[in-house]
Amino acid sequence: FFLVIPSYYFTIIQLYNNGSNNFNEQLTNVHRSHLPPPNNNVRAQVKYLTVDPPGFIEAYSGSWWTSVSSFLRYEEVEVVSPSQEKASFELFEANSDKVRMTKDWLDLSYAKAQLTKRSLAATIASHISVGMGRIVVSGRLPEEEELVLEAFDIVKKQLNSTTELSFCLAMNEATNDAGTHFNIPKSALKKLRHVLLGNATTEAEDIDCWLGETSNKIHKATKANIVESKWKYIFFTEQDILLATRPSSLVAMGAALDQGYVLAPHRLQPIPHGSDFKGLNDTASIIPAAGPFEHVYDVDSNKMSCCDAGRFKPMTIFEPYDNFWWQSGFPKASPDDYVTAHKHLLLYPFIRLTNGTNVVFVGSEHGKLCHPHFGAGVC
Repeated sequence: FFLVIPSYYFTIIQLYNNGSNNFNEQLTNVHRSHLPPPNNNVRAQVKYLTVDPPGFIEAYSGSWWTSVSSFLRYEEVEVVSPSQEKASFELFEANSDKVRMTKDWLDLSYAKAQLTKRSLAATIASHISVGMGRIVVSGRLPEEEELVLEAFDIVKKQLNSTTELSFCLAMNEATNDAGTHFNIPKSALKKLRHVLLGNATTEAEDIDCWLGETSNKIHKATKANIVESKWKYIFFTEQDILLATRPSSLVAMGAALDQGYVLAPHRLQPIPHGSDFKGLNDTASIIPAAGPFEHVYDVDSNKMSCCDAGRFKPMTIFEPYDNFWWQSGFPKASPDDYVTAHKHLLLYPFIRLTNGTNVVFVGSEHGKLCHPHFGAGVC
């Protein structure tokens, strides 16, 4: 796998190797990580939700996972645009009949963190734990490399991993937009596309940085397209998002990528809950762990599932909102009446991933929800 990380400042691209045993080989890294090691005898079946163009907004998480060949269909990446979200939506549109999300959210999902060098390190570590072969953090300016190298150093001190880490410059193209002067996600993907097609401006240097020295040697030896290098899959994400997945599901998801699918992770929506802030009673910023909001499902992805509940979003009953839907009740809440203020959350189960971020989340950023069930892979 190859991982690319972009956002306002950086983009992360991750790569996996090709070859028949690449997933099994990469899974050995899990034993050196903070995540529980997989049962090598278990290969989970993964069920998918078909995402059609009107539903692409629900598939948006600032991240996606696909094969190199499916990525190269994304020709719109060549068009300069101020919209950073287009780095996902345009990729979906280029593969419009192949976009999928997992029916069990625990097979592939994300939780967002606050951006610091440590959160960047945590993002990188969460992807190393599932066997990413190479991780590239991409930015616009050379001086941005310092923070990235500090994050790399944190990771190297914590994990004994063979994953390759690199900082590479994206295309330095202005959008001519007053709000977004530079679109790092699209610029990074455009640079990667040029490298993969063998037409980057400083070819040898770019190949080494983005794909590694081995890929450059393969290219020189065969004089073939860079697509034939050792990397077969691309994972694109932002720099402050923590991956949650089951190592036992990787083989099945790899098979989906080989069939040309684009996998879009669910974006879990963390919410400040009293069980995470014991001793604080600030209803203006925390939902009390009391009344209808007291119960939190402790979900272990090795033993449980969280099954997609379909297209109904309970939060739509109370639209419109004057803020993000899950935040809208805080200005109205008081110690005496916080239930009415947060009535739009009453139909959502509050869930904590005990072997993941370990904070409470409520559905997805887009208002969808999943139902916890005992048993892994029961959705």
